[in-house]
Amino acid sequence: MNKKAFSLIEVIIAITMLSVVMISVFQIKQNNLFNIEKFKKTNTNNEYITISTLYENNNSEDLNTNIYLNKLVEFKDDDINKKLKNIKVYIKSKIIDTIDLSSDELTLNVEIYEGNHKITDEINKNFYTFKLVY
Repeated sequence: MNKKAFSLIEVIIAITMLSVVMISVFQIKQNNLFNIEKFKKTNTNNEYITISTLYENNNSEDLNTNIYLNKLVEFKDDDINKKLKNIKVYIKSKIIDTIDLSSDELTLNVEIYEGNHKITDEINKNFYTFKLVY
């Protein structure tokens, strides 16, 4: 007997296998989109933290303040300025150590600062800076 058609069982198995493959592909796509959005948000927050370091570099004394990013920088693009207006960064900086490297001819101190920059609970970064005082 020559078989020229698919049986009902073969069609059901083929549809089931195709469904599993399609669901897997859609799940992979969804995971990739989620990871891309998460990366974009993290990258944007890191850029905001980088902008906030401008304030700390200009104010080297101990500080504990909140600052809006639009107070630090101004862009020609109004959309960027509107976004920065709503971004508040909590900045905390303090001297954690002073090292005396003085010699007979030269008075030299190194001040070590620990700075913490935080945007709500999303991102929290610590920075360490050194200042030479002579």
